[in-house]
Formats: sequence, C-alpha cells, structure tokens
Amino acid sequence: MHQAVRATRHDAQHLPVSALRGDGIRPGDLPSSPSGDAALSIRRRWERLRDAGFLDDPKLEHERAPVRWHSATIAGGALLALVGVLGLLL
Repeated sequence: MHQAVRATRHDAQHLPVSALRGDGIRPGDLPSSPSGDAALSIRRRWERLRDAGFLDDPKLEHERAPVRWHSATIAGGALLALVGVLGLLL
C-alpha cells in the first residue's frame, strides 16, 4: 500500500491503457508494487490477444461443457451419510 502513496506520474508512464482508470491507478497495477509486475505482464498479453482479434468471438472447445460423475466421491458421501444415520439410530 505504501507504493500507492509514493506513486508518481512516471510510474504510470509505461502502463497499458487498460490499467489506467478515471480515478487513477489501483495499487495492484503499479509496477513498483508486489503484484504490479504480474499484472503488467498479464495486461500486455491480454491487450495483444484483444488487438489481434482472438477475443472477439470466443468459442468453447466443446459445444457443451463435458460432465463427468466422480463415482468415488459419490460413494464416499453415501457411506458417510449411512454411517451418520446408523450413528443416530444406535
């Protein structure tokens, strides 16, 4: 948070346009903050993809999201429910 207080106009000079807000820059977007380098890298990659048109018409890999039953979890839940009911009865 101290980085946001000490931020200068120079800190915002090389930031992507998407990082700039009407009320300034969020502390997490400052390159001098701990998360700023990661945010800067992600924003630059996102802007390159957007400018190249890859984000204009998003498509899923499949028409419908694949659904898979996790039988071990279901069996474990049923077993726990059974043990809970037996515990109440005894």
